[in-house]
Amino acid sequence: MARSPIGFLRKRLTYANVLATLALFLALGGTSYAVTALPSNSVGSTQLKKNAVTGTKIKANAVTGAKVKNGSLTASDFAAGTLLTGPAGPAGATGVNGATGATGATGATGATGTNGTNGTLDAPLFARTTVDSSGSVGTYSSVAIGTDGYPLIVSVNSTSSVLRVTHCTNITCTASSTSTITG
Repeated sequence: MARSPIGFLRKRLTYANVLATLALFLALGGTSYAVTALPSNSVGSTQLKKNAVTGTKIKANAVTGAKVKNGSLTASDFAAGTLLTGPAGPAGATGVNGATGATGATGATGATGTNGTNGTLDAPLFARTTVDSSGSVGTYSSVAIGTDGYPLIVSVNSTSSVLRVTHCTNITCTASSTSTITG
């Protein structure tokens, strides 16, 4: 028994099939309307929502250097390490001097001399004292003030080829202790 094509179609025609076909027709009809009704290049950045177009939505190689407006990109638009740097340019002219700063506070009064009456010292603070005179001494000498405030003298005795470290036990170094370091 042969079936007619209408009978075959009527048997498969359901509510769901009718709605799906209608939805497809309306969707394609709306797209076709937009294609035919909108003029070319009429959709621009003002018609797009903010962040509507992202890098993942742009086809590979769709945006090339020729399509980017000169001066529209900044260094922050590029990944780190992708921008080339050229040689440093010449130094600029020296700028003008700034205004003079405010005067600082007055410092504390200095110590007075040992006699305490007129601020002068009665005797020199350091005296010339011979610490070592045996052989050729004093080569490569260095003087520093130790943590106790007394002189610390380091020198090489060229005759005996030793390093001598003298630590004074008073300010004028008239008393001291000496250590030798042989090498």
